Amino acid sequence: MLAPLVFAVISILYTLYRYFIKRKETYPLHYVPSTPRTIQRTWTEEALAVFAGNWQQVMGYTDYLSRHFDVENGDYKKVFRKTPFAWNGVIYETVNDLSVHLNDASDVAQMQFFLSVAETMRKEDTLHYAPMKTAKGRIGVYVIDFSLTDGAAEDISRGYVDVYEMPPLDTWIYIDSILHLLYFWVPETFIPVVQDAADVTCSENICWLEDKEPDLIPLLKDAVLHT
Repeated sequence: MLAPLVFAVISILYTLYRYFIKRKETYPLHYVPSTPRTIQRTWTEEALAVFAGNWQQVMGYTDYLSRHFDVENGDYKKVFRKTPFAWNGVIYETVNDLSVHLNDASDVAQMQFFLSVAETMRKEDTLHYAPMKTAKGRIGVYVIDFSLTDGAAEDISRGYVDVYEMPPLDTWIYIDSILHLLYFWVPETFIPVVQDAADVTCSENICWLEDKEPDLIPLLKDAVLHT
């Protein structure tokens, strides 16, 4: 009976430490609290082509959505959550307009469905944007099923990541269903809030691609040139 209580108390104390003490230090943008374990693996040409194609779509779409975004007063919760809230049922759940997150987001298969919805919407919205070969920003990596849902990352990022530390749907690029990794795009303007989220989360489930899988970056750049 005491074990869950002790774990909860330790988690709360650690969150308070990370949020109120550790984050006061000044970190460079490339800093992640603990260096994530790097991945070394072989990507197929087909997977790289899908990744590169989605990346170009996301760069163009997020550029369109955030072109006139007000950094000081803009709604970080919804800027990249424009995919319809209902698609064969409710996708998003909104609580008092303060917290927005995906239902059943811990299910990788369900997340794959959400991503397919977002991809379909991007492809259909050709009147407003076009895929981009390059843009200023960084690719982030989110570890699925690895969240304490303490709310610290959601709060410090002004709702940009949700209570599960999950990035907004319109930034999703690719999901690795085997390793349970979600790759997402972070336009330059939003790098600071994502870094803040990475700095305070107890789960440490947000990191940058160059830290998690550095060998993938040149492969992606080459794939973009050939798509």
